[in-house]
Amino acid sequence: MDSDPAQLHPARVEQAQRDPVERDPSPHDQARVRVCGSIGHAADDRVAAMSALLGDPPTVLDRATAALRGTATARWTSTGAEAASWSPTPLPEKLPADARHIAEQHDAFSLVVPDSGDPYLHAGISGAAPVYVDTAGETTGGAPGTYLCSHVEPLARTRRGPLRPDWDAWAQVLAMGGPLEGRTPFAGIRRLPPYARLTATAGGACEITTTGWPWPEVTSSSAASLDTVRDALTASVGALGERARFAPLLSGGWDSRILTALAARTEGTGLTAWTTSSDTGTVLEELVSAKVAGTLGIEHAIVPARRDRFSHDLAYFTGAVEHQTSFHVWLVPLATALAGNGATVLDGLGGGVFVGGAFPDSGSDLPVLDRRFTRMAKYLDAVGDVLHPNVAGQVAERTRASFDTVAEPLAEHPYGNTFTAYLTRTLPGISLSPFGLLSRGNPVATPFLDDSVVRAALAIPHAEHAEGALYAPLLRPLAPELAELPTAAEIPQARRHHRRRVASPEAAERFRELLTREPVRGLLAPGFAAAGTETWRRMLGRTNQQHLIRSLATMSLWFERHEDLLGDLSPDELREPVT
Repeated sequence: MDSDPAQLHPARVEQAQRDPVERDPSPHDQARVRVCGSIGHAADDRVAAMSALLGDPPTVLDRATAALRGTATARWTSTGAEAASWSPTPLPEKLPADARHIAEQHDAFSLVVPDSGDPYLHAGISGAAPVYVDTAGETTGGAPGTYLCSHVEPLARTRRGPLRPDWDAWAQVLAMGGPLEGRTPFAGIRRLPPYARLTATAGGACEITTTGWPWPEVTSSSAASLDTVRDALTASVGALGERARFAPLLSGGWDSRILTALAARTEGTGLTAWTTSSDTGTVLEELVSAKVAGTLGIEHAIVPARRDRFSHDLAYFTGAVEHQTSFHVWLVPLATALAGNGATVLDGLGGGVFVGGAFPDSGSDLPVLDRRFTRMAKYLDAVGDVLHPNVAGQVAERTRASFDTVAEPLAEHPYGNTFTAYLTRTLPGISLSPFGLLSRGNPVATPFLDDSVVRAALAIPHAEHAEGALYAPLLRPLAPELAELPTAAEIPQARRHHRRRVASPEAAERFRELLTREPVRGLLAPGFAAAGTETWRRMLGRTNQQHLIRSLATMSLWFERHEDLLGDLSPDELREPVT
C-alpha cells in the first residue's frame, strides 16, 4: 500500500497544498481547530491525505478501530477506553471521563475507543461547532467505515468515489440561508447534528443515533426563575475567564451587551470590546456599542470596512464557512483584525432564540408548519426578481420537503418555533460565523449555548420570552444603566443615512461578474444578467433580493474553488419545472 497522501488523489491534494495566499483566502491549515480521522478502521492513506491538507496536525489516537489527528485536542482515559475531545472553546485541563458529560458540560466532541467494544464519536450538545462525516467514500482497503473532519473540503478532496453537488442543499442555502438536515454542498458529506452519536459496529458499518438530545425534553414551570439563567451565564463566563482572556463582540443588541458586561466583571482591567458595521446603512450599532463600552469603562475598538475590499471579504467569508451560507460577510474586517491575538471571542449565538423569543409564530390562520416555513424561508418572497421561474419552484419545493422533516415533529412542542428556528436557521447558517469565520483565527465561546443556560431559559414559560421581555431584567442586576439603554433596533430610524457597502458600485459589479458566469447564469431570472449596475444596486439594497444574490455568488465561488473536483457540471436539475 502506498502511504504517500499525494498518491491518493494527486490532482486534488496538489492543488489544495499550493500557496495558501494564492489558493484560498481561508486555508484550512491555518484554522485553530483542525481535526480529521476515521472510525471503524485504522488510519489509512485517506486519513494521511486529509491530515496533509490540514497542515499535518499531530497524531492523537492511533488504534485498529479508529484514528484521530488534530490540534486543540485533550486526551483522556476511562476504564478500558482511550479517548480525545476537542472544541473551538478552550477546554479545562481535566475533563470528566465520560463523553456525554463532556458534551453537556463543555459542548465538545469526543472520539472514544474502548479496548473491547465499538468505537464512537459523540457530538457536542449544541451542535453549533461543526464536524463532518463521509460514509460514502471507500477506505483504502475497501473496508466499510467512516471518515470525519472538522472541515468539508478535506473529505471532498480525498474521496475515492464520484463527487456531485447536493442540489437540495443549494436550494436551502438560497431559501433559508444554510443546508438543512446536516447537508453540505457535496452530496454524501454530512454535518453531525446536536448530541449525535456515530458508532462503528463490529463489521465496520457506522450508525448515527440522533435520539436523546436533552434540550427538547426540558419542561417549563411557573416557578422557574430568571435568576437561574443569569447565574448560569455568570458561571459560564467566569469559568472561561479562568483559562482565557476575552475579546467580546459588541453590537447594538442585547446578547452582546450582556456578554460584554459579564466579561467586564470577570476580566476587570484591560478588556477591549470589538465592533464593526453590520452594513445596514446607519451607524446606530457603533453609537450604541460605544455607549455600552463607555458605561462599562472598557476599551472599545471599532473596525471599519472598506468598499475596495468587498471582493476580498466576500471570498474570505465564503471560504471560511466552506460556501454553506452568506449571512455575515460584513463581519470579515472584524474577524481579520482579531485573528491570531490569542483572545477568546465571545459571541452571542443562541441568545435571541433561547432567551429573546426570536421567530415567534404569527397570528395567521395558516397551519403552524406553513406559518413557520413562511417566516424562516422569507427570502422566497424575492425569487421572482432574481431566479428563473423553474428554479424558484425547485428551490421552494426542495426546501419545504427538508423543512417539514425537521419541523413536523416539533409542531406541537411548547417551544416548537424556537427549536424549528434553531435547527433550520441558527445551526445551518448563523453558527458558521462564529464556528467557521471567527474560529479560523481565535478560540470562540458562545455562553448562551451553555447547557445550563439553555436549560434554565427553556424552564421559563414560553410566553414570558415574547418580544425580548427577559433581556432588561436579566441585565439589570449586572449593569442597571445598560438595562435601560435602548438597543439599536429600538431606536426609530426614518431612513438610511449611509451608503451600504454591499450595494456599492464595486460590490454590484463583483456580484454581477460572479452571477453571470456559468453554471450560475442559467439560474437567473430572464433579463437579470443583462441588467445595468443601477438595477443590481437597487436589488442589493433590498434584504431578500440581496440574500439571494449573495447566496448565488457563494455558489459561483464554490464552483470556481472546486472546478477540478466537479468538472463541467450544469444545474439542470434546478431548472426542471415542478410538476
